[in-house]
Amino acid sequence: MGKLSGKEQEIIKKYNSGMSEPQLAKLYNVAHQSIDKLLRKHDIDRRSKKEALFLRFANYTAVSNELLEKINGWLLGDGSVLWHGSKQANFQHCSKHFEYIEYVQKCFEEENIKCNIRKVFSKKPGTHCWLLSTQYTVQFAELRHKWYPDGIKIVPNDIKITPNTMKFWIMDDGSLDKRDGILSLHTCSFTTDDCKKLENKIKDCFGNIKSSIMLAKKIYPTIRINRLSTNRIFDVIKSCDIKCFDYKFVKHICKKDDNIKELECFV
Repeated sequence: MGKLSGKEQEIIKKYNSGMSEPQLAKLYNVAHQSIDKLLRKHDIDRRSKKEALFLRFANYTAVSNELLEKINGWLLGDGSVLWHGSKQANFQHCSKHFEYIEYVQKCFEEENIKCNIRKVFSKKPGTHCWLLSTQYTVQFAELRHKWYPDGIKIVPNDIKITPNTMKFWIMDDGSLDKRDGILSLHTCSFTTDDCKKLENKIKDCFGNIKSSIMLAKKIYPTIRINRLSTNRIFDVIKSCDIKCFDYKFVKHICKKDDNIKELECFV
């Protein structure tokens, strides 16, 4: 295989993730023959006519960057991506707050991705949550490949933490100790190496954040962010307009010698 340009690598990656040649031609505003020539030039395994026909009529919705930031936050938290066959997948999210799940639904449906919500009862008598499932699309299959390369959820190397991503990650898996102001991100499903990667991604977004990784029960990693760094993060992400999380906003008062004013924080 000859040397690939960045754009060629991107096209081949998208083809291998499930996009069809006509879709790639439309996305990159080139002739279909150009995509065909590129794949042949670099000896890329081609799909059968049956597979190509399936993909021609498959759902493919290019979500906006803003929605992708939220999806990344949800996947760092309680969200998941599940296969449907070998070419398409869907996104799922579960919460005890119906208002929150309705908000998630609205985010997807604003970009023409259909969803359904159903009540799911837990093993504990009298308790339930609300499960949102999106329609199956080829793009969610790309996310499945990225987040679950071997069937187990990981933190992708190319994930970018943004204030939006951080906000929704905290909604799902964040908590604040009101006594010492330490923000904990409960990353129990990830490895310690994944958590170290996330620490660096958080610093890329918010600057010199001081954090550490603690092991709950000597097994489950949790990212803990110190009080001053927590203030910096909350000062950037501001508030969230979801009423069911009003209880997560408290007055966090720093020590006088920190020379920091009272700050409204997200717990």
